Amino acid sequence: MDRETVFDILSNRRRRYVLHHLRTEDGRTDIRSLSERIAAWENGREAERVTSKERKRVYTALHQSHLPKMDRAGVVRYDPDRGTVELTEASAEFDVYLDVVPRSELNWGEFYLGLGVLGTLVATLVTVGVFPFTLVSPVAYLFVFGLTALVVGAVHSYQRRQVRIGHGETPPDVEDPAATSRAD
Repeated sequence: MDRETVFDILSNRRRRYVLHHLRTEDGRTDIRSLSERIAAWENGREAERVTSKERKRVYTALHQSHLPKMDRAGVVRYDPDRGTVELTEASAEFDVYLDVVPRSELNWGEFYLGLGVLGTLVATLVTVGVFPFTLVSPVAYLFVFGLTALVVGAVHSYQRRQVRIGHGETPPDVEDPAATSRAD
């Protein structure tokens, strides 16, 4: 699948919601459940509190526009007669594009750059023999730096998975509807 098609599909929030829901539902669902879930996300409430008008608005857009477009692109198989939607193997090509980077998130590239600068600085001070860096074995510094890189990498990997479309209860750009309904 070419990048233009991938970007076109991902350019619409509802189509991203379709991908998220299908990925959390083992790749298959019906359009009624899908439209109810998306209406809940869009309206910031639990699915049980979605009105028929809200669900119908989403259902119509999915049925007439989004699902046929995704079907033509080969991302899903949409059977309008049965009302079923299923991810295809081609949807795996979207994986590289599905990370969502929240605005408040740490810039990991800059963090790793800083960690590299700090490691280089400490290695230089140990090699030159600057006090107090001579009090500890160079191997100990190497161990600490390696352990730090391992922990930071694990935290980074965990955080990336948490904000990926298709992971978690709600898409990354939707507030928790349970929290919203508790505030009502």
